Amino acid sequence: FDHGIEEDYEKRFLSISESSGMFHISGVLDREGGSALKTAIESLSKRIGTGDARTPKQRRADALVEVAHHAMNQGTLPRRHGVRPHITVH
Repeated sequence: FDHGIEEDYEKRFLSISESSGMFHISGVLDREGGSALKTAIESLSKRIGTGDARTPKQRRADALVEVAHHAMNQGTLPRRHGVRPHITVH
């Protein structure tokens, strides 16, 4: 058993905070989680044609949101208080 892997697993965290209508995300993932997230983000953050003026950071942010929407749209996320996760934008 590799103690380094266990230590990395114990160090993982994710924080999400909201300020002035924007969200700040900070976190550390272990190798497995980080690799999975990186692969998903990279597959969704390619430039969309020559007119795509988004920066790489903006494309990665959009890709993360797309991953979240995909997970919610699949209808497989666990219910909280009897309700499936969803969002309402005002």
